[in-house]
Amino acid sequence: MSKIMVIAAHPDDELKTLILGQGMLSRAEDESILTQLRADSKKANDIIGVNELKFFDFPDNTFENASLYNPRF
Repeated sequence: MSKIMVIAAHPDDELKTLILGQGMLSRAEDESILTQLRADSKKANDIIGVNELKFFDFPDNTFENASLYNPRF
């Protein structure tokens, strides 16, 4: 299964990827799965030519409880 979604304000802005949620911690107890998910994300971004990839580690399925202030933005 392949999925790509690009949301860009301008034609030259689509070269960054932000991943907000942790990914699998709501379904798996082993946090080492995050290492594999991040490696897979990096590979996918390399394939499509994305220059920057950031992870924000918001808790899965509870974005509404996360602080809106995040100095990493």
